[in-house]
Amino acid sequence: MLHVLLDPGLDGIRTARLRTMSGADELAADEGTVALIDRLLVADAAGGLPPGSAARLPVADRDRLLAALYRELFGEDIEADAICSGCATPFELRFAMAAVLDGRSARRPDGVEGPDRLGRYRLGECVWRLPSTADLAAASTQHDLLAACIVDGIVQSREDELEQAMAALGPPLDVDIDALCPRCGTTSPVRFEIGAYLLRCIANERRCLLAEAHRLARAYGWSCTEIMTLPRPERQAFVRLINAEAAPARRHLSLVG
Repeated sequence: MLHVLLDPGLDGIRTARLRTMSGADELAADEGTVALIDRLLVADAAGGLPPGSAARLPVADRDRLLAALYRELFGEDIEADAICSGCATPFELRFAMAAVLDGRSARRPDGVEGPDRLGRYRLGECVWRLPSTADLAAASTQHDLLAACIVDGIVQSREDELEQAMAALGPPLDVDIDALCPRCGTTSPVRFEIGAYLLRCIANERRCLLAEAHRLARAYGWSCTEIMTLPRPERQAFVRLINAEAAPARRHLSLVG
């Protein structure tokens, strides 16, 4: 079980619990990051964030969950392909998730109060919350987005100030990373967005998932449904056991030949 602290959280809930992914979850990841979070959320007596609430989470908390999930699945390192804007040479960029998270830490602007127990903030007479994925999808303009996030009061002439406060308090993991070309030394920006990157990493492993399912089915006679409901670490552990048993036989055959 993955426990993630939320800030500011949703409806007073500051903790989310995500169960371990299964093969079925990996196959369903094409439905998007919000659907993936909702599949994995576990509500319990301790009051964790309930399934079905991912779209209402502040975007920063949504991305915080996705970053924690990436770390659990793939570790700390991030690899991306880049093309130099100076010499057009393709190269590989590597950086750590911790560095991205540190660079996107929340900052409280002067004059802003909160969050209160429900995760709301105050700027002057205006009480507001951070935008969610649902807000972004519904808003056609920045004005619409700000209006959707106001809980009480009016912004009047302080829209720019409110927009800046939201960006400072809830920065998403959607950022340009400076990439240094190893050939000519030119620095080029590479866009990193945690949701798209996580889904791409899961999709890239789909061939491995199907190969593991095939290996388990042949070894144990399990059905596809049984295999795909196994937690990912357990599935991979079984495959390692099968491969370890097969390895001595392969070495013996090579010596005989």
